[in-house]
Amino acid sequence: MAELLFRSLHILVALALVGSVLIQNLALSAQLSVEDTQNLRKINKIFGMTAALVLGLGLVLLMGVGSKPAAFYGSNPVFHAKMGLFVLLAVLVVPTTRFLKRATADADGNIALPGGIRLCFRLQLTLALIIPVLAYLMARGIGITAN
Repeated sequence: MAELLFRSLHILVALALVGSVLIQNLALSAQLSVEDTQNLRKINKIFGMTAALVLGLGLVLLMGVGSKPAAFYGSNPVFHAKMGLFVLLAVLVVPTTRFLKRATADADGNIALPGGIRLCFRLQLTLALIIPVLAYLMARGIGITAN
């Protein structure tokens, strides 16, 4: 029963994470207003909380209540790819978060969005969409090595 609860929470929070990344990308434009930037900061905080929850719930499933032993995941290259992309996603959040915290408006009240920051947001979205596909592949048994 505990495994079902943690798996369900893990999936729901992962969906919230993807949703937050999607909302951030939909709100992007070359020029952001101060209000847009404040809203992006709020969504960025939600992203951070959901990322921490996804990681925490995943670790609980891996180390505690999951029906599969940790060795099952340790020998699965799809799992390693998924974790690597999750780490890359976390790394890509750093420059976007720093930009959102330090952004200052020009005389017209707009904030110019640098191309590199926009690229980081787009890469975050791409990774946030690939990671669930890898999770699905793992659930279907792809990547399991036969002994």
